[in-house]
Amino acid sequence: MRPRSPLGWLAVGAGLGLLVVVGVVAFSGAGGLGAQDDADGGRRAGGRQSNASPSEPSGDALAVRGPIRERAKQAAAFSEVERPNLLLVVADDLGQDQIGAYGLNAKAAETPRIDALADEGILFRNVIADPVCSPTRATILTGRYAYRYGVGNAIPLRPGWGLPAGETVLARPLRAQGYHSAVVGKWHLATPDMGGLDHVRSVGFDHHLGTMGNLLGNVVGTERLMTYTDWNYVQDGQIAPNGAYITTVTTDDALRMAVELPEPWFILVAYNAPHYPMHVPPEGLRRSAVPEAPTEAEMYRLMVESVDIELARLLEGLGERRARTDVVFMGDNGSAPVADGGRLDGRHAKGTVGRGGITVPFIFSGPSARYVGETRSLVNTTDLFATFLQIAGSQGPWPEDAVSVVPVLSDPLAAPRRYAFSERFTPNGMGPWDEHLVAIQDERYKLVLDTGVVDGFYDLVEDPLEHRNLWDDPEAKRRLADVIDRLKWALPDRVDVPKMPTQEALLARGIDLSGAL
Repeated sequence: MRPRSPLGWLAVGAGLGLLVVVGVVAFSGAGGLGAQDDADGGRRAGGRQSNASPSEPSGDALAVRGPIRERAKQAAAFSEVERPNLLLVVADDLGQDQIGAYGLNAKAAETPRIDALADEGILFRNVIADPVCSPTRATILTGRYAYRYGVGNAIPLRPGWGLPAGETVLARPLRAQGYHSAVVGKWHLATPDMGGLDHVRSVGFDHHLGTMGNLLGNVVGTERLMTYTDWNYVQDGQIAPNGAYITTVTTDDALRMAVELPEPWFILVAYNAPHYPMHVPPEGLRRSAVPEAPTEAEMYRLMVESVDIELARLLEGLGERRARTDVVFMGDNGSAPVADGGRLDGRHAKGTVGRGGITVPFIFSGPSARYVGETRSLVNTTDLFATFLQIAGSQGPWPEDAVSVVPVLSDPLAAPRRYAFSERFTPNGMGPWDEHLVAIQDERYKLVLDTGVVDGFYDLVEDPLEHRNLWDDPEAKRRLADVIDRLKWALPDRVDVPKMPTQEALLARGIDLSGAL
C-alpha cells in the first residue's frame, strides 16, 4: 500500500472506512460579506469557505466551495515509482451530469467503473475546459490558451484551421524525461495543410492509431457516410476503412500500446463516444435495456455506458502495469445538447460557457495521488501539461498558462490557480474573429463576455446553476463592482473589453490583482 497524506491516515487499518469532513470556515451568505470578501472572491489562507446556505438549490454536488470529503473506501494498491506511466482517457461530449459519481442527474447513465475510479482516486469538481472539442484538446497538449495559436473552434477539413506547427506538444518534453508516447483514438487537431494524416507523429508522438477527427464525411474511397462501424482508420499516417466497432477498437489499440511501448509511457486514449452519430451500441456494450424506439437522448445514454464498459476492460487489461500508472479520466467539454442533463438544462450544454458546457468530469487515480476523495480546487485543462511534466520529474519551466496541480494530489484544499479561463471563437486563426465567447471565474464569481461585451455575471456559491444573471441587477453590480473590475483586469489582453478604472486605482482601493491571466 502506498504512503498516504495525513488526511488519508485519519483512518488506519485495512478495511476501516471513515468519512472525514475537513475543517473549513463557515460561509455566512452574501449579505454578511465585507469589502475584502468581495474583492478577493472569498479567498482565505488555509482553505476554502463552506457554503451552508439553506437556499442552495443544488446541494453539495453542485457547490463550488464547501466541505471536502474523504471517501470511505480503501485506496487501490499502487507502487512507489519514480516515473509512473501516464494514461489520459478523454471521452467526447461527456459532461459531469452524465457520471454517477458527480451526483448531478438521477437519469445519468450507469457508470460503475468511472464511479469506482473516483472511489479509488480524486474526483475534481472544478475543472474548466473550452466549450468544444478541438480547443480543449489543444489546451491539454500545449498548456496554452486557444487565443495564443488560433484553435478556437472545432477543426473542420478547412485550410488554416489546425494546430500550428510551431506549438510545443506535451509528447516532446515528456520524451526528454524518458517517456514513449502514443495517441489512440480521435485526434482532431490537424487539417490537410496543417499536419495531414501523420500530424500526430510530426508533433512528437511515437504512434497514432485512430481517427483524424469526428465520424463525419465519407469513408475513404467510397460514398458511404462514416458510422461507428464504418470509419476511416489511421495508423501512423496510413488510412484505410475499418468495419469494427470503433469504441472497442480504441480500447484494443490502447492495450496494444501499453504492452508495446517501453515504460514509462504516455498514452492519450481519446474515445469518439458518446459524440455523434447517435446509435445503440452492440450487445455487451450497454447496461440498460434498449427502448423499442430509442430517442437520441436514450441512445446517448447507452453510448456513455459503452465508454464505461470499455474503460473497465482497459484498466483491467493493464494488469500489473496499473499499479504504476497514473490514470486521468475526463471529458473534453459539456454533454451533447441531446442529453438529459438533469439539473443542468440546455443552457449548460456543449458549445456554451455555462457551467455544464465547460466544467468537465476529471478523475485522477494512481501512485501520484496521495489523497483519496474529492476536491473543489480550480483547474484549467491547460494545467495537465505542467502536472504531467512535474510527475515525470521535470522542474519546468511550464507554458505560461499551465499550473501544476500536483499539490492538490496530496492536499484537496490546495489552490495553485486563482482564475480559470474558457473561450470559443470563430473563425480559427489569429483573427480578426467574428465571435469571441469568453468566461473567466475565480472560486466564487464568473464573468461572461460575448465579443468584448459583458453579458453575464454570476455568484457561483449562491447560484451554482447560473440561473440569476447579476449583470441584470443594478444593485448587485454596484455592490460587487470591485469583483467585476478585478475579473476584467484578470482577463488576457487579447480579450477586447474596456478596463476601467485603472490598475493603479484598483490597487489604491486595496484590490488584489495577483494571478491575472
